[in-house]
Amino acid sequence: MKKLLSTFIALVLMISTVFSTGIINAFAEENYQYDEYGSIIDYDENGEKIFIDVNGPEFEKTEISSYTESSIQLLWEISFGDNDQGFEILAAEGNSKEFKHIKYYNPKNDDYEFKYTVKNLKPGTKYAFKIRYYETHYNKKYFVVDSKPFYAATCPKKTKVTSAKYKSKGKVKLKWKKAKGADGYMIVYSTSKKFYSEYTNFEFSESKKNKYTVSHLSNSKYYFKVVPYTNSADKQAYLGKNSNVKNTKVKKGYTLKQIINHYKTDNSGRKEILDITKKGVDIKKHKTTYDKMMAIYKWHAKHSADFRSCMDCNMSFNDCIDYLFGKNRRYDGFILLAAGNYQNRSGSKEIHKWSVLFFAGKAYIFDPRMQGNIKDYNGTKYFAVPYGSSTSKSYLFEGWMLGWRGFE
Repeated sequence: MKKLLSTFIALVLMISTVFSTGIINAFAEENYQYDEYGSIIDYDENGEKIFIDVNGPEFEKTEISSYTESSIQLLWEISFGDNDQGFEILAAEGNSKEFKHIKYYNPKNDDYEFKYTVKNLKPGTKYAFKIRYYETHYNKKYFVVDSKPFYAATCPKKTKVTSAKYKSKGKVKLKWKKAKGADGYMIVYSTSKKFYSEYTNFEFSESKKNKYTVSHLSNSKYYFKVVPYTNSADKQAYLGKNSNVKNTKVKKGYTLKQIINHYKTDNSGRKEILDITKKGVDIKKHKTTYDKMMAIYKWHAKHSADFRSCMDCNMSFNDCIDYLFGKNRRYDGFILLAAGNYQNRSGSKEIHKWSVLFFAGKAYIFDPRMQGNIKDYNGTKYFAVPYGSSTSKSYLFEGWMLGWRGFE
């Protein structure tokens, strides 16, 4: 799922009072003396002066590779290393700026990528990490490079949806139990009981409140679940586990035009659409999302003969729709190209490709190529044809060919 929206989801951090043994405030700068060649000047156990040649690497990557309610896996890469290398892992909890020692990690090889999992952490808690690189000489650790702080959070424990009730036209009100440590909740809803991605949408409640109203739904049965999340210090969201599922029937829904207009656009794809349509469609001239979509559709219908095939025409239409929604799309994978046969009135069948867009969890056929074939360049016969309708029955669906942005 890509931006998907105002906040997005992913990584991790660490520490807690659970680190009961061996905790030290060890993140003090080392005050080494150096000679003119850059070697560390030190003294052995007999007081003899020694010179330590340490080549500290650069940290090329520090990130979170996985996380749970009680653990965070750190991943880091360095530019080069030494056979006697090691790392000190330090962490700070919450808003604390005091990093504490967690672990000396001594890899058994000289690889450049490393992983370590910090365990026994608190659910729904923010953490910050640092990693110190050292080399061992004369049985002593020499710390020479520190990573920059990087941030994460453990995810909250899962919640339980207590009710999902139809309230009014296109609206369902959800309630759930609060999850300790949650900064907000992701509300997932779908017309698919199994939450297949193309039939599924989601919204974020950036609030600690345990209720939310989903609006602009069509008249259909919907399934709902809620996922709590915790924000890290750098505003990444760390999602927890799915709640239980509740369903309800939307007795009276919004029209498709109202639903499409609910999906706002910012004209960020204007240039690309102008290029694709050879300056034939300037979305800036149209006020609503629906009108912008219609302009793109009509242009492709009128110029359908300019494309070599139905696939080229409808892929071009999909590209424009992708640029139209851009950063504002509500979920990944709502633009697809379908493959199958089209059955004519005579009963003959032709191999065909057509576009399918999903809105509010329902599939709609968009086929500007077929619209162009009937030479009705201003009509809507093949614009937003619902699957299951009489017009859609001519489309003998065999499978998905291509998806745009994240569909698998």
